[in-house]
Amino acid sequence: MDFEVHYNDEFFEVKTRGDAELGGFEEFIAVVLGHEQWKPGAAFLVDHSELNVGPLTVADVRDIAEISARRRAEFGRARVAILVSRNLEYGMAGM
Repeated sequence: MDFEVHYNDEFFEVKTRGDAELGGFEEFIAVVLGHEQWKPGAAFLVDHSELNVGPLTVADVRDIAEISARRRAEFGRARVAILVSRNLEYGMAGM
């Protein structure tokens, strides 16, 4: 799983591609929350249109949710939009 993080003056943009991996999600969350421009409640767009979530297990999805929950204070009331290209990714994003 590859990703890029960009800050666009008003929001963060994360672009992912390849086969999804638990570690990749943990890493991109750490990069966004560690960015010098990040502040709780910031907006970000996550573009998963080139990501294949097929390799993730149910346990991986739970772990991703747990990682996000542990960092809830850092996220604050962040506004997140997620772009996907397939129903599989849509369903996984909802979880």
